[in-house]
Amino acid sequence: MAIHEGIIEISGKLGNEVYYTRNGKRYVRKLTGQKINQSKGTRKSSSDFGRANAATGLIRLAFKPLISQFSDNQFDGRLKSTLIKIVNTGPKVLQGKREVTDGDVALLKKLAFNRHTPVNRLITIVPFIAIDPTGDLTISLPGMPVKDLFYPPAKATAAVLQFCCCVFYFDKKNGRYKRPEDLHISLQAASFPGGKFSLPIADSGDCVLVVAWGIHFTYDNDRRPICDRKYYAGSIIEAVNIVDGKIVSFQYPERIVTAKAATTENRVAWEMNEEGENGE
Repeated sequence: MAIHEGIIEISGKLGNEVYYTRNGKRYVRKLTGQKINQSKGTRKSSSDFGRANAATGLIRLAFKPLISQFSDNQFDGRLKSTLIKIVNTGPKVLQGKREVTDGDVALLKKLAFNRHTPVNRLITIVPFIAIDPTGDLTISLPGMPVKDLFYPPAKATAAVLQFCCCVFYFDKKNGRYKRPEDLHISLQAASFPGGKFSLPIADSGDCVLVVAWGIHFTYDNDRRPICDRKYYAGSIIEAVNIVDGKIVSFQYPERIVTAKAATTENRVAWEMNEEGENGE
């Protein structure tokens, strides 16, 4: 450690030297370069983590309209954690080069935007999703009495359902999304007739298809939103890997179960006395 006696007072880092003051005296200290040696396994894990992180950013961008409206402040962390789990389910032999498509993308299903309010706390039905990789994605809702359909706040006059369907190419770090118009359902109506919409996915190629939805409530004829976070909910409801025009289900490696060897014990049998014998 050297004492700095220059005319110009310098504080902080300059090149490979650090200037600072202690007890009224100015000092300068040279930095020593430290090279961090990472193991091969660490480098591979870091590479996989980078791909999961990139996928997180891609999903966050595609679902921005829903995330900005329905998510809590910890959603990004839950999304990233889920993508890391998905990548880590990929084959060990690909470690360091694993993509999201190598893992179990179905882990994205039921990921909630707002951890405080699950969707089923606000609506009683779940959309039916039909996927034809060579044709269309169709989402339908059944008809039923409106009073049995929602759990709305007291002053609500309508429920609003929003959907977003995204096709991702994680290896190319891009994707595309489509949104149907928002569905407004009057709470003053006697019944909801049901309905459906379809989106073409025939030319999507090898991809990951992800579908999400959200629900909130409005009041008055101006459709003003009820700004109570307890009545905002959303989640991912479908996530599938499409390869060569088919939905590919992830297969976890089979666990090898070693059967325990059967053991036999030699035991001495009882000899029972005849009636009347006293055992003397």
